[in-house]
Amino acid sequence: MKKMSLDLLKISNNLKVNKLPYYLFLFSSFFYLTCQMSTETFKEGQALYQRHCETCHGSMAEGFVKLYPSLKDKIVSEELRLKYVCLIRNGTDTLHQPLPEIRMPAFGQLSDIEICNIINYLSSRYWNLPPVRLDAVETYLRFCNTR
Repeated sequence: MKKMSLDLLKISNNLKVNKLPYYLFLFSSFFYLTCQMSTETFKEGQALYQRHCETCHGSMAEGFVKLYPSLKDKIVSEELRLKYVCLIRNGTDTLHQPLPEIRMPAFGQLSDIEICNIINYLSSRYWNLPPVRLDAVETYLRFCNTR
């Protein structure tokens, strides 16, 4: 942290004072946007999927009979992908399940960025979709938590 502070001090000494907030904003925005799009976050999404989803949905997201749905070989729209955000956070009810005692549990302990990383892992690995942005996940989570 000290090295970063010293680097920023060196940068600020070389810039005009009124441009420093602008450059700091660009610097922080870059890291905010890339936090969910790097190879490291793909690996985190994969590890989170393995830890929380693989038991039911399978190591290749193939599902199991009609009890646990496949997450691959589906045409996933942007709207459906964002609905998965709510399913991860809140789980499912039992009304539309083949067996009422089997339902997807809520993973309320996962942070917004962890959910974003799981969705982006699935988007990249199985759905052939571009990454979803963290702010879209946060907005959709606010919406689904009010229903």
